[in-house]
Amino acid sequence: DNTPVFNFDYYYPVIHRELRPLAASLGWIQVTPGEPYTMSVSMRASREGARGAFGVHNEDAGKGWDGALEEVLQAVPLTRQWTRYSRTFTPKYPFLFVLAGPDLVREEDVDVDVDAVQLEKGAQATAFIPRGGPRTDVAPTFFNPQAGLEIGIEPTATAGVFTLGEPAALRIKASNIAAKATSAEITFKVTDFADNVVKFPDVAFDVPAGAVVERRIPLPADWRGFYRVLAEFQVARGSDARLLRIAIVPPRTTAESVIGVNHAYPTKLLLELAKKAGVGWCRDWSLKWQHIEPERGKYRWDLSDPQIDRVVAAGMSSMAMIPFPSAEWNSTAPDLDALKARSEHYRKGGIGDGGELILRARWAWPPSDVNELRDFVRTTVDRYRGKVQVWEFLNESLFTDYSLPDDMGFTAKDYLGLLRAIVPAIRAANPDARIIGGPGAGTSSDYTLELVKAGVMDSVDILDVHDYPEMGKPERLIESMDKLQAAMRAHGGSKPVWMTEFSYFGTDDLPRMPFVPVPGLWSEPQLHSEREVADYTVRYCAIFLGRGGERIFLHSGCTGSANHPGTESCLFADGAVRKVFPAMSVFTDRMGPSPRFVADRTQGGFIFAFETGAHATLVLWDPDEKATVPIPSGATCEDIMGWRVRGSSVRLTGSPVYLIGRPGEAARILAACSEAPEEPPRDGRRGAGAAGGPASPPMLRQPPRTGR
Repeated sequence: DNTPVFNFDYYYPVIHRELRPLAASLGWIQVTPGEPYTMSVSMRASREGARGAFGVHNEDAGKGWDGALEEVLQAVPLTRQWTRYSRTFTPKYPFLFVLAGPDLVREEDVDVDVDAVQLEKGAQATAFIPRGGPRTDVAPTFFNPQAGLEIGIEPTATAGVFTLGEPAALRIKASNIAAKATSAEITFKVTDFADNVVKFPDVAFDVPAGAVVERRIPLPADWRGFYRVLAEFQVARGSDARLLRIAIVPPRTTAESVIGVNHAYPTKLLLELAKKAGVGWCRDWSLKWQHIEPERGKYRWDLSDPQIDRVVAAGMSSMAMIPFPSAEWNSTAPDLDALKARSEHYRKGGIGDGGELILRARWAWPPSDVNELRDFVRTTVDRYRGKVQVWEFLNESLFTDYSLPDDMGFTAKDYLGLLRAIVPAIRAANPDARIIGGPGAGTSSDYTLELVKAGVMDSVDILDVHDYPEMGKPERLIESMDKLQAAMRAHGGSKPVWMTEFSYFGTDDLPRMPFVPVPGLWSEPQLHSEREVADYTVRYCAIFLGRGGERIFLHSGCTGSANHPGTESCLFADGAVRKVFPAMSVFTDRMGPSPRFVADRTQGGFIFAFETGAHATLVLWDPDEKATVPIPSGATCEDIMGWRVRGSSVRLTGSPVYLIGRPGEAARILAACSEAPEEPPRDGRRGAGAAGGPASPPMLRQPPRTGR
C-alpha cells in the first residue's frame, strides 16, 4: 500500500488517502498580478489514461490567515509516451509556486513521471530550457542538448535523520544530457549545532555524455548531533545549491519517554521520525463529543479509531482528551446570534480550520444533561480501555473559549462540578486509568492556583498546565513551579504535573523576507535562532522535571506544507529537522523514561541532578557564562549534542551540558560540582569554554519529603 495517508485530530478528525500527491517547486516565485503567465511540463504514466494535473499555487504569502490564495490546476489524461502540456493563466496574487503530478480518480498502482517544468511570462509556451541554460538557438525539443548537467543530492536517510553506529551518507546523482562528457563538481560548506565550520571534502567525478552517474559520499563516522550542509555546484552554464539538514542521534532504547507531542504527527513516517527525537506520547484531540456522537446514541468511531490506533501501532502512548463539555444537541448555550451579541470575540468570526471558533462556540458551555456527558465519557473510555490509560478532561478551561469561558460567566465551581461528575465514569470504565485535570493554564496563573485551592487535586491523578514562554528565560519556571507545589501541598498534597502544551519557536531559515510576523499567528518565530530554541527547551525541561513535572508535550504535530514552514512544530522544518530535534533525542536518552529528581543548585549556575535507573544524570548551564565546575571523578561530561567534553572542568554557558555517572551517584556528583575546579579545561568540545574563576557559593535544594 503506497498511497500516502494524512491523518490529523483537529479540528474535524481527518483520515485522508492522498490521490493527488503533486510535486511542488521549493521557494516562492514573484509574479505580477494581472499579467499572463504560461506553465508547461512534460509528463507520462505507466498506464494509458491515468489522470495527471499541473498548475500553480498563487498566494499573497504575507497575508497569513486572510485566505488570499488560489490554486490554478489543469487535469489531463496521461499517456505512456512523454507528452508536453501547457496552460496560460493570470495570477491574482504576487507569489506562486508550481505543481505537477498524479491526480487519480481512484487508488491504483501507477507511476507518473514529471520533467522539464517551465514557467514563463507571456501567453504562449516556448521550448523548454533548463534553468541557467542558453536563451537563444534552442532546438525545438523537450531538452536542450546545449544545457548539459543536472545534479541532485540528498541524505540516504529519510529527512536526514541518522542513528549513531549506522552508515550515514549523501547520495549524489548527476545527469548529463549534453553531447560530450563533463565533470560534476560539488563544493560543501558545513556548520554544526554551534555554527562552527566543519571540514568536509569537496567532490568531483566525470559524467559521460548521455549518462546518469550516482555517487554515495559517506559522512564522517565521528559526526553526531546537528549539521547544516550547503552543497554548491555548477549546472547548465550556471550555479545551483542544495541545503541539507542532518541529525545524527542516539539509538532509542525504550519506547517510553518524558516527552510527548500535542496532536500526533499526521503521517506514519513523521511519527517514526518523532520517536527518534525521543517523543513517546501523543495528546489526542479526536474525541470531541459532537463529532463522535452527533446524535444521541449514534456513534462515529470511524473518526476516532484511526487516530488512536495509528499512535498505538507506532509503538507510542496515547493520552486522550475530551476537549469540550457539550455537543450541539446537548448544550446550555444560547444560539450563535445570542453569543455574538454578548461577545465581540464571537462577532469577529472564526479563525483557522474553516472558522472553527464559531463552529465550536456552543460546545464550550455545560451540557443540558450532565448524565449524558457522563454516559459519553464512560462509553468512550471503555472503548479504548486497552489502548489509552491517561485521560484528560477539557482543554484550557475558563481562560479561553475552548471550554467554560469565564467571559461568559463560568467559574472554577462550574469546572469542578463537571469534573466530579465524570471522574466516577472514567474510574468505572477503566480502574487503571490516570485522570488529568486543571485549566491547562500557566504553572502559577490565577486560574491554576484557584482550581488547586478549590480542591481539584482531590479528583485528579495529574495536574495539567500549559506554557508558551515566547522569549521568556526558562529559569523563570523555578519560582512559578515552586509556587504551584506550595499550593498543592497546602490543598490536598502534591501530585505529578504534566505540561500538555509547551514550545519555544524559532528558525534559522525564516519563512519569508523581509520577515514581519503575521498578526495573531502566535507560533511565528520569536527566539533568535534554532540553537537558542534548543538550549532553552532543554533547560526548561530539566527545570520542569526537577520541580514535580512528569511529562512535557511539545507543540505541535502541525508540520506545515510546501513553502509554508511549519512554525508550530519545533522539531521539523519543511520535512527536515531543526536543531532541537537532536537536542531532544540526547536529552530523552540521558534522562530515561522516569527520571527521579535528587537535588539542584540554582546559584552560580544551574545544576539539576536526577537518577534515571541506568545512570545518574546532571544537567548544567549558566546563562551568565561565569561559572566553571569540576568534572568529578567517575563522571563524564557531554554537551547538548552528546559530544564528550574533555578536561578536568567545564566552563558553563547558556547551552546545557550533562554529567553522567553510575546509578546512585547523582548526589555525590552534585556535591563534587560545588568544589573549586583544580584547573581550567584544556580540551573543550562544543559546550566547553575557557576557564573561569571558582563558582559562587552554591545553594543546594532537595525535593520535599512529601513530594509525589
